[in-house]
Amino acid sequence: MKTYDPRTKLHILLMFLIMTLIAWNPVSIISYTITAGLLIYLLWDGFHKIITEAIILLAVEVLAGLIFIIFTPTGFGLYLTYKLLLYTVISLMILNTMKQGEILDGVAYGFGVRTRTAKVILLILDYFPKVFREKRRSRQAQRAKGVDPDSGSIIDRLRKDMLLVIPNLKYAYSRSRKQYAAMNKKKYYSISRRNSIYEMKLTSVDKLITVAFLVLMELTIAVMIIF
Repeated sequence: MKTYDPRTKLHILLMFLIMTLIAWNPVSIISYTITAGLLIYLLWDGFHKIITEAIILLAVEVLAGLIFIIFTPTGFGLYLTYKLLLYTVISLMILNTMKQGEILDGVAYGFGVRTRTAKVILLILDYFPKVFREKRRSRQAQRAKGVDPDSGSIIDRLRKDMLLVIPNLKYAYSRSRKQYAAMNKKKYYSISRRNSIYEMKLTSVDKLITVAFLVLMELTIAVMIIF
């Protein structure tokens, strides 16, 4: 998927979000799961890295899922937890394939939105990847000092990661503000006044993949209506 056009990646992410929101009966969940499995297959290279980097976020979602299961009907709570975890993992995996500037170009050129809106969408989509990049940088700094961040049990690793959560979140927020200011200084005010990083042309593979996921999304919608 790294070779796909950024517009294709963002369209797939949008279609998967729609499927996440509408798939609630057992049959549509099967269609949703098949789509998720296909995406994981396409993105498999980054699966382990995302799971490792997002372990705190996923742990929080599991905790929230337990609350859902306790205070809501069991089936609804399990559905919600499953979809929350799956969407988080797949969205982070897709965003992890984006090169620098691809989200901005993909949103502006692919969806035709105003540049101010495109900048906001970029900062929202790139916020958690920023957190994970800072976490990776912190772990590399620990290794450089002779400290192995992967040592100990999973509980020890969670505890170490928890100590870095607040600093990483603050760094990502500060980095987003600086990024927004930098985009304004570079006069990113209109698509016509900014040269894209490269000429964006949808290949036949991009079109085929987009149509394939569109069919899967429409199948899920049809299943929800029929059943």
